[in-house]
Amino acid sequence: MLCAGVGIGNSLVLADEEQSLWDLSQSDVEIAKGLNNPATSYALLRNEFIFKTFTGDLPGADSQTSLSYIFQPSFPIPLENGKLFWFRPAIPLLLDQPVFNLATNDFDSKGAALGDISFDLAYGGLDRETGTLSF
Repeated sequence: MLCAGVGIGNSLVLADEEQSLWDLSQSDVEIAKGLNNPATSYALLRNEFIFKTFTGDLPGADSQTSLSYIFQPSFPIPLENGKLFWFRPAIPLLLDQPVFNLATNDFDSKGAALGDISFDLAYGGLDRETGTLSF
């Protein structure tokens, strides 16, 4: 199976003691580091499209593809001890999904459907001296 994903992200800087809501003094590099940091104080709205191709022994499996979209916002809450508490749901929308039909011995293309929603909760922070995550 081949899988390709394209991520498109949007972000909003949350206010905390070290920076204001619209702190424009940060450089592009500092913002990029913050967006790539799993312990960031940025609220993120991640959008991901995933295109898959399939192979297999079922008749017609080699010509099947699927397309899905995942929306994953991240809501960090800064705590007084310098750490963060995150809420991060992932909401998948299956846009085109092949399903094998035993009666016809072929694949049916199912339309849009909501996938299984996952919900992550995390607690931790970034140790500024070592640059590692601490929990």
